[in-house]
Amino acid sequence: MGLHIDLSIIDRETGNDHGALVHAREALRLSEDLGDEMGQANANAELGVVFREIGEYTTARSHLESALSQYIRLGTGIGEGNARIALSAIFRETGDYRTAQTHLSRALDLYTKSASLLGQANAHLDLGTLHKLAGEFLAARGEFVSALRLHAEIGDRSGQASAHTELGDLDQQIGDWAAARRHWEDACSIYSEIGSRQLEAVQERLREA
Repeated sequence: MGLHIDLSIIDRETGNDHGALVHAREALRLSEDLGDEMGQANANAELGVVFREIGEYTTARSHLESALSQYIRLGTGIGEGNARIALSAIFRETGDYRTAQTHLSRALDLYTKSASLLGQANAHLDLGTLHKLAGEFLAARGEFVSALRLHAEIGDRSGQASAHTELGDLDQQIGDWAAARRHWEDACSIYSEIGSRQLEAVQERLREA
């Protein structure tokens, strides 16, 4: 089951959504056959992420809400936090910012209690995005800076690049193009270093700046 989840994540991150669905569904089938509730929760969470990425929000939400219920029943704070992060993205992308923020605030609380710096960093990053969408730029900057600090503390290069990208986008939005370029250049440097598919998108921002 764990292998199928790992393979689904690899396929998803390399753009093979069909392969990701095949592996995640097989992980769910196997975990249900074995009565492994943690395996079911992990498979439902992965399916939710895949379906969200291909725009099937109703199916994604169904899987993620199943995962959330299972993680709560199992008392797994990190799992619950991860499910709430994924659910918040769906609510954000469908315009329900209030519900998205509720899930993110709860996730941040769970990650803090579990001493998960990565989880806290991801929650701060997503909270920053919500504040930016709401036009609350000062609050957004605070969340992005917190995310950048935490990602740097744990050595998460991809997370640092994401935070720099968001800070650059924020600076662009308020008209500080010089600051935006600095953040985008930092993001490009990291994405180039780690071989991320996100490099081209940030390079495009720089070309248009």
